[in-house]
Amino acid sequence: MERTAAWLRSRTATRVLDGALVVAAVVVGWAGMFAARHDDSVQSGAWTVPLALVSAATAAVLLWRRRWPLGSLAALVLGMALASAIDERGLFSAQIALEVVVLCFALGAWSNRRLLAPVVIVALLAIVVVGSVADDGSVVAAFAFGFALVGLPAALGFAARTRRQYVAEVEARLVAAENDRDERARHAVIEERARIARELHDVVAHHVSLIGVQAGAARTALDRSPDSARVALAGIEASSRAAVSEMRQLLDVLAPLPSDAERSDNAFSRAPQPGLEQLVHLVQHWSAAGLSITTEFTGDPTKVPPTVSLCSYRIVEEALTNVVRHSAAASASVRVHVGDVVTIAVDDPGPARPRDAVAPGTGRGVIGLRERAALFGGTAAAHATPAGGFRVTATIPWTAR
Repeated sequence: MERTAAWLRSRTATRVLDGALVVAAVVVGWAGMFAARHDDSVQSGAWTVPLALVSAATAAVLLWRRRWPLGSLAALVLGMALASAIDERGLFSAQIALEVVVLCFALGAWSNRRLLAPVVIVALLAIVVVGSVADDGSVVAAFAFGFALVGLPAALGFAARTRRQYVAEVEARLVAAENDRDERARHAVIEERARIARELHDVVAHHVSLIGVQAGAARTALDRSPDSARVALAGIEASSRAAVSEMRQLLDVLAPLPSDAERSDNAFSRAPQPGLEQLVHLVQHWSAAGLSITTEFTGDPTKVPPTVSLCSYRIVEEALTNVVRHSAAASASVRVHVGDVVTIAVDDPGPARPRDAVAPGTGRGVIGLRERAALFGGTAAAHATPAGGFRVTATIPWTAR
């Protein structure tokens, strides 16, 4: 059925239909002429060939009914006048009636809407006048004949035009909806990639900064305190493994879904995402690297949804990473309160490192803090304190989620 419908809408089907209409019109017209040859009262002969040519010419007019419906109708009227001059007995009037019906349908389906009503009314009045005067018949009968010949086909053509436009509009809306869906999917992919980029920034910046601090501590203690150096080196090993593990988890999001066998062998897919409960371990890592951190954790972090818990963890992680990168302070404080809103405050006393001693950044870290908090309807801010230090604060509501 779908192939048949598609073929009917093709140009080939249109040409076949046009050719069939022309052949049908010629057959109807010529059948009347051949039937007249057996009528002794009709003088056949010289007029037969010219009349056949006029019949074929008026039938060929149907080929242009879609492109020029009004012009085709005018050409048919001229053909009717020429045929009337040759054929006084109306031998192919059936062909003319068929062509009038087809062209009036084409007039309703493809002509200018502004010209449709005037042309149909004029044609209908002409048929009524000619029919009632020529045959001295009833006006009602002439009107009924004219309506069947002109008005009804034009109305059907107009209905077909309206349905065709409606179907085209529906199809256009479907295409627009599909394009909109694809555009939304594309934006979703872009947003997901941006989120992953922020995650990668947080992971890499945190662990690399931690590794740098631990490497410096190991170098300093290598000669005078080998045990401390071993601890620092062990921290470097743990931090590098953790960085690779977390980056693998994030990059797996961009990869195709693995098979069942691959999924069972993938240890990283089973590792949980960090959250508020892992803040103690995060502080321990930085403390082992030589940063003195005072903490104040209140509330129950287990009640917080995992997404909000991960967001809070990343904010604290980014804040502590910035302390190591941008501050000369050897200490910091972390305060987290879990209530209806997760409240975070990370402070360092300063002072800030000289600009030439800090590698230039992209600013993605501070932007990531704000975007993470805004994702859950919260706020985040990072600013210098009057005492020369730096403070990161964030509030993330979660009760209503």
